[in-house]
Parts: sequence; structure tokens; C-alpha cells
Amino acid sequence: MDMLSRQSAPMIVTGGAGFLGSHLCERLLDLDIPVLCIDSLITGSLANIEGLLADPRFQFRKMDVSDPPEFEDARGIFNLACPASPLHYQADPIRTTMTSVRGTFNLLEVARTCGVQLLQASTSEVYGDPAIHPQPESYRGKYPHQLSGGEQQRVGVARALAADPELLLMDEPFAAVDPITRDALQVELAYIHRSTAKTIVFVTHDVEEALRLATRIAIMHEGRIAQLGSPLDILEHPASEFVSDFVGHQGVGLKLLSVRKVSDRLRPGETADGDPLHLDTSLRDALSAMTMRLTDRLPVCDAEGRKIGVIALADLVR
Repeated sequence: MDMLSRQSAPMIVTGGAGFLGSHLCERLLDLDIPVLCIDSLITGSLANIEGLLADPRFQFRKMDVSDPPEFEDARGIFNLACPASPLHYQADPIRTTMTSVRGTFNLLEVARTCGVQLLQASTSEVYGDPAIHPQPESYRGKYPHQLSGGEQQRVGVARALAADPELLLMDEPFAAVDPITRDALQVELAYIHRSTAKTIVFVTHDVEEALRLATRIAIMHEGRIAQLGSPLDILEHPASEFVSDFVGHQGVGLKLLSVRKVSDRLRPGETADGDPLHLDTSLRDALSAMTMRLTDRLPVCDAEGRKIGVIALADLVR
């Protein structure tokens, strides 16, 4: 569909209630372009768009781009949905990562469905210096190689997904980030893998990371494949002493719990009190939750949030 036939479709501006977003919305309206402003209002403010709300060409929708959005049509997308100030994005790095990675992925899907272009802006390291707050007008931005390790990973994942490849090759992509951001990026990568079913070749020297993310693992030794198999198979049946040493003799029990899911040990139909675990929760995380909640039984829910059974402490060791 060409731009002429899209004249009634709105321009989507995510993060539209922020400082930059609100001015962009105002400018688009000056150009007589209808606007759909999206903002979670975590760092944005209704005060920034108060003067636009009465304009019939302007719509505001409070939502988080980390949740899959549904739009009937769009003229284009400006994605500014991420905390811009270091004071904000460092306060909640997991949410920042979800917005930067999962949010970008969701909006790329919208752009692909609607057949429109998406302009992607990242956090303040792209349009501001994280060491300075507030930003001076003299700042002109950074290139990707000048960003911090965590920001480079987010930009890299977004760039890779934008091309919609059949195969993603990721060579130790999370090695240079802090543990909190690394954990969040691993969660997001697993989400993207489930959502797209794309083949991802992920290179890592971290056994725990491999066990957490992989459906199949190839362990290399002296340029050859020492063993190829599922995480569970490699832990339970190492093919050689090298493989056994590589995955580690100590803590194998906990590693086995990390690759098995609650769905493997579910007691369907039984009930328990408390917030439920999801079916795809690892048994290791289930054990952690039981320890924290001082209980030996927890409810389990399906993907729709319906309670379908329980997991018991005794199930973890059988």
C-alpha cells in the first residue's frame, strides 16, 4: 500500500509522552499527519501531551511495547520507547532491556504486517551522553562502536532482527554485560526464539548459559565436535571425560534441575495456595521459589494464566 492510500492512517510514535516524543507528535500534527501516541507513562508524562489531547487527529494509548501491540494500520512508526535518562534506565535495567529488545521485535512485526518503515531510536547513549544529565545541546550522538557493552548488545539484536534472517549467528553476544542485564537479555533471546522459531547458532563458553538457552548443544574440542545432543542428554550421558569435565562434576544435580521443566513433573488437577509458576519454569527456579516462600507445594498455570495443577518438593527429586 503506498503512502497516498495511507493518508488517513496514523503515524505511530512510541514513547510519545516523553520529551522528544511529545515534540515529535506536535510537529507531525503541524504537518497535518494524524498521530497515535503510545506510552507506558513510566518515564513519560501526560503533562507533555496535554495540549494535544483535544486535537481530533491525535490519539493516546497507554501501553507497554514489551506486550505484543495490535494496530489495524499505520503510516509509519517512530520507536522512541525506552527510558532516555541514565537515572531512569539504570534504575530498572531489566525493563529497559525488555523495552529495547522485545519492544523493538514487536514493533518490527507491526511494521512488517502494515508494510511501513520503522525509525528506531535507542536509549540516551544514542542521543545523549550517559555520564551527563541533563544533556547539552552540543551533543551529536554516538556510533554503535562507541556505546557501552550492554547497549551494543541491544542495538546488535535489533539490527539482526530487522533483516528478518532465517538464521542468526551470535558469537558470545552477552559476554561484556553485567549479570543483571545478561540475565534479562537471555530471557529476551529465549522469548524471541519461541516467538519466531528461527534457528539461532549461539557461541558461548558459559555452560550455564548454554544449558539455559539451548535446545541442542555441540561441545567442541580441538576443532571437532566432542558431543552433540540435548542439554539433558549431555548432562546425563557425557560422551567422554572431556565433556564430563567441561559441564562440571560438581553441581550436576542443580544443572539437571535447570534443564527440566515444571511441565515434566506436574500434578494435574491438584490445588495449592500462592502465585502460580508457569509450565515452562525450570525445576531449579521452582525449588528456589519454594525455598523463598517456605512451602513444599506451588500452583502451576498454563500460558493463559489458568491454574492447572501443582508442583511439589518431592517431585523435584524423583
